[in-house]
Amino acid sequence: CGFLKKPYLEYVDFGFAFFEKYHGQGYGYEVGRAAMEYGIETYKFKNLDAVTHIDNIQSIGLLKKLGFRSEGIIDVPETRRSRLFRWRSAW
Repeated sequence: CGFLKKPYLEYVDFGFAFFEKYHGQGYGYEVGRAAMEYGIETYKFKNLDAVTHIDNIQSIGLLKKLGFRSEGIIDVPETRRSRLFRWRSAW
């Protein structure tokens, strides 16, 4: 889990990756929530973007559980079309 400013996103990108053997065990939510809290408290993030492959059901579910909302489909440089999610501190 971490944060990276990408030139094709409006806000800082929130990203995560987990080994397959840890999928579906709740670690994503625990680590994701902790990372978001750290970013909000330390860096004062008010908005975050996140990008996932269109058909990555597990990542889509995790982002929604973390409070992100789908913002549509975007073309990510050097990869395939992706789904953009956005989190705002004041929805």
